[in-house]
Amino acid sequence: MRQEDILHTLRSPFSEGIARVSALSSSVEDAEVRWLGWMAAQSLPLVVLRPPQPWFPLAPLVHLCACHGVTPPPIQSEEIDIPSLWLGASVCLSRWFLRFGEVLQASPTVAWIEGADLDAPLWGEFLRMACLGYLKLPIHFVFLSKQGQTVHAGMQRLRVEPPVVQSQHISDYRALSRDVAERWGQRLSRQTADYLGQALVFGDRLDVAAMGRLSRANHIRRRAELRRCGVLDQEGAFVQDRLRLAAPSFALRSQRWHRAASRFSEGTACPAATRLWLSLADQSQRSSWEIEEDAIVRGLLELGSPAWAAVLAVRAEEGVSERSRLCAYLLAHREAEQPVPSVDAMGLSAPCRQMALIRSIGANKEEGIAALNTSLQQLSTLDTPWAAALAALEMARWHLGQGRLRMVFQLLSPFKESDSWAVRWWSSLLLAEVYCRLERHDLSRNAIEQAIAVVPKPMSPVLVGEIRMATARLLGASGESEEAEVQLVEARDAFRAAGDGIRLGRYLMAVGELFWQREAFEDARGLFGKSIDLFRRYRDGIGLWEAQLKLGLVLNLAPANALLSRS
Repeated sequence: MRQEDILHTLRSPFSEGIARVSALSSSVEDAEVRWLGWMAAQSLPLVVLRPPQPWFPLAPLVHLCACHGVTPPPIQSEEIDIPSLWLGASVCLSRWFLRFGEVLQASPTVAWIEGADLDAPLWGEFLRMACLGYLKLPIHFVFLSKQGQTVHAGMQRLRVEPPVVQSQHISDYRALSRDVAERWGQRLSRQTADYLGQALVFGDRLDVAAMGRLSRANHIRRRAELRRCGVLDQEGAFVQDRLRLAAPSFALRSQRWHRAASRFSEGTACPAATRLWLSLADQSQRSSWEIEEDAIVRGLLELGSPAWAAVLAVRAEEGVSERSRLCAYLLAHREAEQPVPSVDAMGLSAPCRQMALIRSIGANKEEGIAALNTSLQQLSTLDTPWAAALAALEMARWHLGQGRLRMVFQLLSPFKESDSWAVRWWSSLLLAEVYCRLERHDLSRNAIEQAIAVVPKPMSPVLVGEIRMATARLLGASGESEEAEVQLVEARDAFRAAGDGIRLGRYLMAVGELFWQREAFEDARGLFGKSIDLFRRYRDGIGLWEAQLKLGLVLNLAPANALLSRS
């Protein structure tokens, strides 16, 4: 591959306006230095992004915004109300990522990252969206490919060695190494990397007082090395461009360290997400929380899934509202293998208790339906229309999965004019499926259009995937199976990029239905079985019951319209 071709590939997002993620070859020694030196010599708009941090997963993205002088968009209030979170964290987060794309759409950049970033909480989800072309911004994220590197859908591999650097200022490899170190820093010693990893908890300036009480390190020596490597400037601020190559250590810390750091962060400018992260590891500090309710919910989303379950043990008397604990429960319950307590152990009252009970419905169908019925009756008597609407939608979803279409109309009728966009969105999609099964394709299309109209813009790729699923159902019912499969593949990629296991289960069930319509019973059986595994893993009882019913019908070689006879 010629140097001109490499440059054309690296610059392609600048003209296309669509982000890309590419893996570069790393088979030669010090490939990182050689690639960075070559790209700098080509005058590419290169930025070496700082690494993600456990308490600040989107640090690289915020750094990218700072490089271009734009303000990172905050999570909006309409994205953190309970009906919106009921749709899943992937909806809120993917829409938030799109808004980052809006503020960065005029900022052509080659952004240097690491392969491990793609598997990091939150930041990895952003990069996986970029892999699939969902982010409209002129940025090329590049990293060195290493052995065993996960290959994500849409990721590009450039199988080419680093070109030779030709510059009048760089005549040999040593000069190249010095040039890269001067621009972007170099790896610190193990002790200083650990010191830097602790200091970054308190922000982008070195808090000398806090570190003096938190660490027993030789502070003079550690600060001297940070300054010598250009990581700490004379004003006491960390140089963000040099943090990646400095390789700060974010090793797990003890509860004692978290307790001390949490205490020292009080009264500082530490963001709510950082204070939340510090206090989650130490229950004794929760009673003194002075974090606003919305800030806690935003902080949970900004920290990503590793923190969601940790807040569930927090009791009301420890300073966190029931709404915050319910939001944490909604987030954590849809994460595979995430430990969640029983609803009784959470000490919730109405309506939060009923909403948690509905979300906790498991594989036991009799118990689940009884809990759903009871919760719906109780919520209907309360002055919380959003809660009654969500309960009715879950009940309607169950009846739809069992083929009882008339019950869906009865349950959704009172909530046509709901104040919540999430309720109207979900209601429209359920009606679209009902009309499709009744072969009223015109009404089904109208319901899909109504769903699109109520969604806040920019529209989450996850919700676009749901629209594609509904469209595929219509196409399949019209005999256009090939076009339906194209729509389903697009939906699958969106759900996979967002890490949305439940929607992937629904995708598998939808593909299984296409095979069922063709009487390809073996293929349909396998897909329904896989969807059952996903629904069980991600604790979606209602989806599990529907998949089990369809699997049973397929095993008995029933026709694909068998469910209509139950309506």
